[in-house]
Amino acid sequence: MGFMDRFLVNGSTQKSSQINQASKGIAYMMWSCLCDNDSCDKCKELDGTCWIPGLANINEPPLSSCSSREGCRCMGVSVSNAESGANDVAAFIRVSGGKVTSKQLTEYHDAKVAPLREKRERQRVAAAKALEAYKIEKENPKEAIALYQECIRIHRELAEISGDQWSWQDLPSLYNRLTLVLERLGQHKEALDNISVFDTLPCHDQGVKSDRDAIEKRKTRLTQKLGC
Repeated sequence: MGFMDRFLVNGSTQKSSQINQASKGIAYMMWSCLCDNDSCDKCKELDGTCWIPGLANINEPPLSSCSSREGCRCMGVSVSNAESGANDVAAFIRVSGGKVTSKQLTEYHDAKVAPLREKRERQRVAAAKALEAYKIEKENPKEAIALYQECIRIHRELAEISGDQWSWQDLPSLYNRLTLVLERLGQHKEALDNISVFDTLPCHDQGVKSDRDAIEKRKTRLTQKLGC
């Protein structure tokens, strides 16, 4: 499973070592089963179970009731608290009573990555809309404007939710294209209004410099035309 720092403990050696596991930097233990044709159903069921030594009521591997003809080959894998995310998992195990099943752990990880998955999906949708808008700027500028506005809305929501400065990096390009199309249609006030909104956003050092420069030049040009 790619643990950075692990060691395998079996039988009496495992049980005697658990006294000092906290001082050895062990976040939690994981039940490991080979899960091949020689593993019994009970061992397979326990595979991936995680627990906090001394906190959970668990009969640790090897399993005495194993029905495999080879005998139980299950082992306890210690997960170091130096491993990325190990302490968060350990905290989840503790609030779950000191022991979680493989299914519970999977559900925990799924819940952790769900926001990231949603963010990436929304970014994908916004990118597709931006590409479509770019392709139809000349033949259907009004639809392009609507698409750019939707892209901007998505990116602003994601940036504000994440609080990550880099989340603003696509906005200069989107505002550049949006205000360019508005200017071409003669909608100068609308273009300038959007530039004014852009000026309030924390993205003046993000994205491509040429986009930011184009917006600034357009602002000067439109301000002169409107006599603002």
